[in-house]
Amino acid sequence: MVSAVLAFSRSSLILLLLMLTGIAPGMAQSWPSKPVRIIVPYVPGGPTDALTRLVQPRLSELLGQPVIIENKPGAGGNIGLDAMAKSEPDGYALVMVVQSNVVLGPLVNKNLPFDIDRDLTPVAILSEAPTLYATGMSTPVTDMRGLIALAKAKPGQLFYATNGNGSSQHINVARLQKQAGVRMADIAYKGDGAALLALAAGDIQLHAGTANSYIALAKAGKIRVLGVASDKRSKVFPDVPTMAEQGIPFRHGSWFGYMTRKGVPADITARLNREFNRITRMQDVQAQIIALGMEPVQITPKEMGDFIAAELTTWTPVVRELGLTN
Repeated sequence: MVSAVLAFSRSSLILLLLMLTGIAPGMAQSWPSKPVRIIVPYVPGGPTDALTRLVQPRLSELLGQPVIIENKPGAGGNIGLDAMAKSEPDGYALVMVVQSNVVLGPLVNKNLPFDIDRDLTPVAILSEAPTLYATGMSTPVTDMRGLIALAKAKPGQLFYATNGNGSSQHINVARLQKQAGVRMADIAYKGDGAALLALAAGDIQLHAGTANSYIALAKAGKIRVLGVASDKRSKVFPDVPTMAEQGIPFRHGSWFGYMTRKGVPADITARLNREFNRITRMQDVQAQIIALGMEPVQITPKEMGDFIAAELTTWTPVVRELGLTN
């Protein structure tokens, strides 16, 4: 009788420990059994939102469950990341991540309510894209050489958009200013939508973004694309010269991916990674990613983690040199 009770207790204890570590028998195998949520930490209409809405129906079909997009903009993406960090580690929530919110932001802001390494884990990178620069039609320049000359003639009088302190645009243009020897003022917006409206209206003179951000306004004659911070020209704007072609040896790009809560079972993370990589291999998806001014990427969670670590190594001295740490 006692031995039977002890055996039952040991079995119960083992099952409890397995459940607490997130690897109870059948737990991952039954995933997903309900809708999956993707947090986009920016307003609708920007590149992160556009890319997520491109993959959403394909991911839903592959998982056999609805995929719900939840926009949580603000604080340079930190509000959405904080929501992800506070979610359950069950694989039913993902967050869209970019260089600015998982690399640059934490380097600048040391008092964030979450920690990328402690709270989040890599899933997949879907695409990468070079940075382009644009201005409104009321700004009397046609390329980046002209804009830099205007900034030198009017120190502190030109304005550029950011998504907040530590955002990709903030550090990107701060670095460009230092290299070019000019001084401009930054204005923070909650997302690219509001910033691009300000650019078209002439309220700001410079915006740094990806090609898809500019397509509609450029076709409408509202803005002018000035340069591409890449080794090669953009497929979307082939007539726009690179920065190097303009005598400005400056390169910068963005990447777009997903992370989930630390503690999600590894086989769930691996499943998500396989499905995202399957989606970016689809020919129609690849064509649409290229139309957005990006290049498709397939990568493992470990490779994504190693890539983020390398990004931190690259950008830590830049942020320190620019004196941007809070």
